[in-house]
Amino acid sequence: MKTLTETTSTLASFVKANNARDIDSGTACFSKDAIVYDDGQIMRGVDEIREWIAQLFRQFQYVVAPTKVRELTNGAVLTATITGNFPGGQVSLDYHCRSLGDKIDVMVILPSPVAK
Repeated sequence: MKTLTETTSTLASFVKANNARDIDSGTACFSKDAIVYDDGQIMRGVDEIREWIAQLFRQFQYVVAPTKVRELTNGAVLTATITGNFPGGQVSLDYHCRSLGDKIDVMVILPSPVAK
């Protein structure tokens, strides 16, 4: 099991890669057989994840600004504000991550619940 510091280090690397638009570094955050769920799509393995990241970079210009990290037993949930040239221009997302060693094994990206 990873510590929160190790988990947040992996998530920090993922955020940094996104903001730098670095496909290789972004892909390197995931285990070989990782699974990502985002916007109704499921990407399995690093080849599909690499293509997903590349497609996001081709489609959109955006910045990921972390606002909170919550520790889980075997991972973390990163909440971040994403600002960019997509419909609506800004969204808050929760990146639910399960870790395997120093890599993300599963990432489920969902809209953050709206505070009432």
